[in-house]
Amino acid sequence: MDLYRDRFELKVVDSTLYFHVDGAMDEGLLKAVFGKVFHLITNDLKEPWASVMDLTEWGLHTPEAEENLIKFQHWAYKNGQRAEVCITAGNQFKESVRKKMYADQKLEVEHIFVDNMDEGRKWLLDNGYLKQES
Repeated sequence: MDLYRDRFELKVVDSTLYFHVDGAMDEGLLKAVFGKVFHLITNDLKEPWASVMDLTEWGLHTPEAEENLIKFQHWAYKNGQRAEVCITAGNQFKESVRKKMYADQKLEVEHIFVDNMDEGRKWLLDNGYLKQES
C-alpha cells in the first residue's frame, strides 16, 4: 500500500505542471512524488513549461529533503522549467522558506508568489503557460 498517495496531487495542463502537497515533505514523500513527476515532465510537457506549487497545506520540508529538492530543481530547469507559481495563501513564512531554498541556485526560473489559484491562473494565462481558463 502506498502510504503517500493521498498526500499529493500531480497533473499537467497545457504547459503547466500542477503540484499540491499535504503535510511535510520528507524523504518518503519525495520518493513517491519523484516516481511520478519525472515521467510527467519528460513525457507530457513541452519546453518551456511552468509549475504551480500549491503550498496552502504544505508543512514545509525536512532538512534531509532539501538537498534532493534542490537537485530536482536543477533537473527541472535542464528539462525546460522556466517559471514557478507558488500558492502560499499569504503565508510569509512559507514564501521565505521557498525563497531561501532557491537564493543560491542561480537558475533562470521566475518565482511568483500568489495568494490563491485564481491569481496563479491569471499569471499563467498572461504568460502563455495556459491556453485558456480551466
